Amino acid sequence: MIKFYCIDDDKDFLEKFKYLIVKYSFKKNIDITTLTSTVIPENLPSNIDAFFLDVEIGEQKIFPFVEKIRNENLSIPIIIMSNYDFYVMDSVKYNIFDYIRKRRLIDEINITLDKVTNYLHYLLPRIIFNYMGDLISIQIRDIYYVQLFSHKIKIITNKKTYEVNKDFKHVFADYCKYLIQVHKSYYINPCYLKSLKNDSVILEKNILV
Repeated sequence: MIKFYCIDDDKDFLEKFKYLIVKYSFKKNIDITTLTSTVIPENLPSNIDAFFLDVEIGEQKIFPFVEKIRNENLSIPIIIMSNYDFYVMDSVKYNIFDYIRKRRLIDEINITLDKVTNYLHYLLPRIIFNYMGDLISIQIRDIYYVQLFSHKIKIITNKKTYEVNKDFKHVFADYCKYLIQVHKSYYINPCYLKSLKNDSVILEKNILV
């Protein structure tokens, strides 16, 4: 299931937005649920796959909340929605995924949804493995890189590091295509690739591989 979170202080707009999402999900046969809010939450909601955010929520601008999202997650799609074109330049510096003009919502929403669902289709696959007696499930998008040792692998994610007594192909048998081997001992998630420097690979948050 894909989970969207939409913030807009116009309740009528939220109802219209939810209707369009439901219509799209039936048409494409994609399981999508949409959570909505008329206020900016103090804490980031968990397990969200994409944010749809109005620029102006009452007297507040959405950009501090966008910055909070980006500090937590660099790759999650953020779609800004507004009646005004002049907010585009303010939005792009936060590495937004798309910008929807509310006055053209009907024309633009399906284009954005096609792009975001295709993007999430790449990011949402999970690996499942045993770790200290527990069955762990991790989304590929949460993995920064994987380090290989002789009889184990180390999986570095955005929340935790796991050392698994299995070889790489055993854990990632069906998911190797989502990672890039940059050294015989390292596979990286290209979503976080920032730059290549000499023999080093630099990922987001200045992680050096």
